[in-house]
Amino acid sequence: MKKLMVIICSLFLCVALQAQNKDIVNLWEFSAPDAPYGYQDGTFLIKEQDGKLSGEVKIQYSTVAIKEIKKEKDHYACSFYIDGQAVDVKLKTKGKNQLEGQALSDGMDIPFTCKPAKK
Repeated sequence: MKKLMVIICSLFLCVALQAQNKDIVNLWEFSAPDAPYGYQDGTFLIKEQDGKLSGEVKIQYSTVAIKEIKKEKDHYACSFYIDGQAVDVKLKTKGKNQLEGQALSDGMDIPFTCKPAKK
């Protein structure tokens, strides 16, 4: 009986975690007005495969793959390189159709927002 309860609780936890990821799996348009020229907007694709999040960022003419997006306590986090610079990103859901976050790169702390991309 205890084993059955553990299995059921584990299943509910997996379903709950899966549902949380669904909020951010999408193609997003981001806006970062405080970023250097040329990096102020683009798209941020977040996808899920086998229960793991990954994605890609498109800025100007560059597309950068993101191998892993991790769910942390109250936000998601990922890292990637663009034009030779490391970028650490933290994002949170804000309502149903918006993300907000921070990009940390080369001593800069750049806030940004995301909304679903027009299809």
